Amino acid sequence: MSAETNTTVTFTPEEISQAATNNVYALCLVAVAYVKAHALSPAEFWAFVGSQVAPIWRQERTAKEYATAAAINMVSAGCDLRSLSGDESQATAVLGGWPPEYRHGLTQEEADTVWGIFGPIAESKGYSYAWHRQGDEVTMTFSRRSNG
Repeated sequence: MSAETNTTVTFTPEEISQAATNNVYALCLVAVAYVKAHALSPAEFWAFVGSQVAPIWRQERTAKEYATAAAINMVSAGCDLRSLSGDESQATAVLGGWPPEYRHGLTQEEADTVWGIFGPIAESKGYSYAWHRQGDEVTMTFSRRSNG
């Protein structure tokens, strides 16, 4: 019998970040594949997820802070941030590269349902949210709703 060797393994921050990105990316697409396989609506799934996580998003943020928070969430899923601009009342984030690699058998339209997660979050914080795709880029816009 051989003696058991106790080896300490360490991971670099870059290795951990890449593993986390791969996990978030895969989870997003596998969730859509699952709901689709069970004849459920991927758009409704992401709206539900958004409504569930909305309470943990800070209430008092500017439009630019919400756009920044949404952008970093999508970057953590493998997107790349192309631009971010705005102010207190309206902001836009442009991201590319979604989905970054393998789509788990989903169409682009099905994979894109993930962008709907931010609608219920914005709504609960007094903002409107819209997104659209143009080629490889998705533009997300957060706008403060008027009180009138």
